[in-house]
Amino acid sequence: MERGNAGLLSRNADRRDTRRHNIRLAVRAVTPQGLSWLCQVTDFSSEAVSIRYPASREPAVRSWLESGGESIRLQFHHGTLDRWQTIRGYVVRSGPGFLVIHFADDALQGFETLLAQAGLAPSRPHRAPDVIPSRAPSASARGRQAEAAVRQAAIPPVPSLIEPETMRQEPLGGVAMHEAIARLYGGGESGSGVFPGELVPDLIRTMGESPRMTGRGRTLLDWLTPVVERSLARKPDALALKDHPLRKLLNRIGDLETADHESPGPWPDALLRTLRSPEGADEEALAEAAGILSAELQQRDDAHQRNLRRVTKAVAGSERLREAETATDSALDARLLGGPIPLSVLRFVENDWRNRLVLLHLHEGESSTLWRKALALLDAVLAYHRYPNECSAHDVNAQLEAICDAQGDCDSARAMLSACLREAGVQELVRLSEGFAQDVDESADDEWLKLWRPGLEGMPLGSWFMDGHHGQPPVRLAWTNARRRRFVLVTPSGRKQYDLSLAELAHQVAEGALIPVKRQDLSLVDEALGRLLEQLYERRIREHTLDPETGLADRETFLGWLERVLHTAPLDREQALVVLSWDRSADAAALAGEVRRELGKGGMVGRVGARRMAFRCQRANLESWLVLLMQRCNALVLDGGNHVCAGVAVGDPAIVTASRWYHLAEDAARQAPFEYPPAFRFASVPAERSRYIRRLVDRLAGNGQLRQEELMLQAQRIIPLHGSTRMAAQYELLMTLPDEHGNLMMARELIPLAERFAGARNLDEWLMQAVMDCLSRPMQTLPEADPGICIPVLGYTLTEPGLVRFIHEVFRIQPCPVHRLWFCISDADALADPDTVALFMREVRELGCRICLDADETDAGLAYLVRRLPVDLIRVRARARDENDGGQEPRLGAVVTAAHQLGAEVIVSGVSRSQRIERLRELGVDYAQGSAIARPRLLHH
Repeated sequence: MERGNAGLLSRNADRRDTRRHNIRLAVRAVTPQGLSWLCQVTDFSSEAVSIRYPASREPAVRSWLESGGESIRLQFHHGTLDRWQTIRGYVVRSGPGFLVIHFADDALQGFETLLAQAGLAPSRPHRAPDVIPSRAPSASARGRQAEAAVRQAAIPPVPSLIEPETMRQEPLGGVAMHEAIARLYGGGESGSGVFPGELVPDLIRTMGESPRMTGRGRTLLDWLTPVVERSLARKPDALALKDHPLRKLLNRIGDLETADHESPGPWPDALLRTLRSPEGADEEALAEAAGILSAELQQRDDAHQRNLRRVTKAVAGSERLREAETATDSALDARLLGGPIPLSVLRFVENDWRNRLVLLHLHEGESSTLWRKALALLDAVLAYHRYPNECSAHDVNAQLEAICDAQGDCDSARAMLSACLREAGVQELVRLSEGFAQDVDESADDEWLKLWRPGLEGMPLGSWFMDGHHGQPPVRLAWTNARRRRFVLVTPSGRKQYDLSLAELAHQVAEGALIPVKRQDLSLVDEALGRLLEQLYERRIREHTLDPETGLADRETFLGWLERVLHTAPLDREQALVVLSWDRSADAAALAGEVRRELGKGGMVGRVGARRMAFRCQRANLESWLVLLMQRCNALVLDGGNHVCAGVAVGDPAIVTASRWYHLAEDAARQAPFEYPPAFRFASVPAERSRYIRRLVDRLAGNGQLRQEELMLQAQRIIPLHGSTRMAAQYELLMTLPDEHGNLMMARELIPLAERFAGARNLDEWLMQAVMDCLSRPMQTLPEADPGICIPVLGYTLTEPGLVRFIHEVFRIQPCPVHRLWFCISDADALADPDTVALFMREVRELGCRICLDADETDAGLAYLVRRLPVDLIRVRARARDENDGGQEPRLGAVVTAAHQLGAEVIVSGVSRSQRIERLRELGVDYAQGSAIARPRLLHH
């Protein structure tokens, strides 16, 4: 078996048959030892298949391979097949996250039949000679290959300091990064696509903010600013071209800053002389400077590799010694712990035989004949003392001599054994109070370990950490053992900095002493361009979500804030939402300043109308505080009259949606008169609804049974807006149930209730099971035969470690086509726990499903999330009351530009007018959803 890169089976060069590029096969791999996992076919020929498996299964698969496992059964399933098809094969190559499997001779015909039934053609008609030999190796040859690969993998590959020239995934629509940045900077206009010269200082500043940069690098970047400006003026896409001298030079600066982070010295004189060239020779000077830095970096990397090999060799040796000691101590405890043993036998083991067992395990292995003979000798010595009349000392000595013939230097063992065999049966007996093996297992109830274990076990070699201790350089994961229980981190020079167990590393990360660097795998230029895109997106969104007169958030943004507040609102704690209204005599800017001063820093205020603003405050002492505030607002108008009034919505905000709570306050403000003393009116959640919600959430939390057929499944149609989308028509499956008046409660109101009152897990399990029931049989109520299905995942259960296991189990019990499924996660949940959400997204995508991020169109941090999470789609919730609102189109344009550049498609929900669809298509939106598309359909009771 060979190890290598994932691209073992080359892609199909014949593009005439494109069916295999649009269809994915669901595969389950099963080993004779009982290990199984779901995986995805990445390529196949008529005699072999390349599969990719989830990162969470990497430790188990690696342990299986290292134990000599190669025989495997693949269970295939496709929508055109009635049941799972099993084909036997063996592993011929492996690598991080993938396996290449060759089929046994008697299974070839079965695989060809499977392809024919599924309507799929192989990736190539013939076998590739660079992937699979012309003849399958024999069982003994495969065993030797596997043994050699396992021995070679004892020391993992060492990471290099030279970062790869990674390019961002292909953007949608063919828009390059510099064009997307220019479009965001210009307010959505396409323009000429030239990188704006005004943004070069921002780009240099963003590069300097990278954690890998030191003061030396920032100074050089500032000095290079004019050169960068001239180069981008001549060649706008210079930073996107892999071989352009400007990109190479900037990336080499970042790489060398990483290498010299511990002790940065001056830049080479040759570099500075080269960069002082005349203006007309910038490109030649940049190429020469990049070559100088590449040579410097190669010297650093050579030294780094030498140090790293020394460290990993020592650590791997100590790990092998630790494993040998553990195996030896376990074997000794099984024989000596518990019962009385002669004191001479214990001295023989402690002084000589334990060390010899450890050395035999190191040199020969646990399955070797000598190791077993050495343990058999100890058994014979114990039997000799236990039954002296039945065993012979001569036989025991003969066993020792058989071992000594293969080793040598056994004089001490002969002397100790001779002393041990004298006067059998009359020696002093002792009982061990504790065994040889030391219990070093992590505590099962360690909360930090439970939280961080999945992410740390799947962390690849080469991952970077920022060291939170003062003055320490960043460190990199250089070595980990096969069970992912020991982690060695080194500095950029290759010096060992930390040698931690899994529990110790989890605690260091949880306490912030070691901070994983998410995007260190990107080159410096890609990292800076991505961060600049985030900043421009945030700037563009804020321009269209702030009121220009008062500087307050507009109505849509305020409601978005309010919705996030309700997600975390304490239960049974009354709060108040105030809508303040004024007449034409009052100045809006002065009123906004007065309200901000009263609320203090961090107060949530928004302008929700031409002469209205809203803010949230505490319920305690509300009446007196609000009267004083309104009197101060009246004092801003010099005529001495009353110019303000207010409406107040009170009660427990955890039982209402943001929109419903706001409308209560707005209705109360309409009823309040402009009079003296300042007047305000109260509104609260109706008692009937409050009682109904509290009874409902009690049942959702599991304290009572939901009535039969109370929960129902609803399908909302999503249509593509142009012909180049990745998916055809889709359906989002949502839960619904009748409210207190018999009307169906929408999912956007039901789900937050379940999350706040700890009933989300029950809803998630019900929804997942209902979806699988629908997918396992034809859905006559939908016009499409096999539509794609969107499943919303609740934030409460995203942190549950059993969610992905539950999805695996449902797939196992009710096989369904995974390529038809995609999961939707809200931006609030992603911001609350990005690491857990990212892990869930990766595992689900490895199953073959897509991921959608449900976001607010007014969220300025959307680009930040999309760059860091592996999403395929972004669904934008439109909040504007009028779909022709002047600020909505610029916001949507910014969302489409950023999302397409980051490789994600855009869905706009809440489309209520058919005239709006054509305008969304012109803006570049990919999909639309709402009442103008189709009415929701009830599917399941």
